[in-house]
Amino acid sequence: MTFDKLADRCLLFVDERKQMLIELLKEAELEMTRKCNMHEDTKTFTCDGSASYGLPSNYKQIIHLQHDGNTLKAVSENEIPFNSSNDVDSGTPSLYYIRNFGIHLDTKPSSGSISLSYYGTVDGIQDGSSTPSPIIPEIYHRDLCDYAISIASAKSSPDLHLKYLQMWNNSLSEIKAEDADRELVHSVRREV
Repeated sequence: MTFDKLADRCLLFVDERKQMLIELLKEAELEMTRKCNMHEDTKTFTCDGSASYGLPSNYKQIIHLQHDGNTLKAVSENEIPFNSSNDVDSGTPSLYYIRNFGIHLDTKPSSGSISLSYYGTVDGIQDGSSTPSPIIPEIYHRDLCDYAISIASAKSSPDLHLKYLQMWNNSLSEIKAEDADRELVHSVRREV
C-alpha cells in the first residue's frame, strides 16, 4: 500500500491532516525497523590493505560477512591473532569482530571486496516514486496505521490513543517473536 492509501485508512478513525498522518506513518516505519529486524540491507567495501571498515549509519545487526564470496566467521576480539606491533598481518581474512561501530578483520586484505549483509533501519531511505510506499514488507504496512492513529489521537481521544498504542505494541511483540524464530532457523542452518 502507498503512504497515501494508508493515510486514507487512518482517516477512518481520526480527524487529522492527511500530510500529518503520512509523516506519522513514516515515523512508524522507522520505529518498526529500529525495534524489529525486518529491513535487510547490504554494503560492499573495496579492500585497500586495511583491517577495519566502518559500519553503515543505519546498521543494527549483522546477517553475514564475506570476503570475495567466502563467509567470514564472527569471533571475539581476544581470538584475533595480533603480531608484536599489536596489529594484524596482511593476507586473506577468515575471522572478524565488531567493535566501535566498525568491522575488524583478522588480516589486512590488499585486494577483493568485503560484502556485508545486515539488518538496518530505514533512516534516510525512502521510496522516491511518484506514489511512495513503505520500504518494509507489505504484510506490515497496516500495522503502521496503529501507530499513526495512536499518536494522532493522543490529545483529542486518550482512550483511542491507548487502544491503538496497545495494538501497535502487540504487533511489535509478534514481529519480534517471528524474528527470534527466523534467527533460530538461520543459526541451526549455519551449524549444519
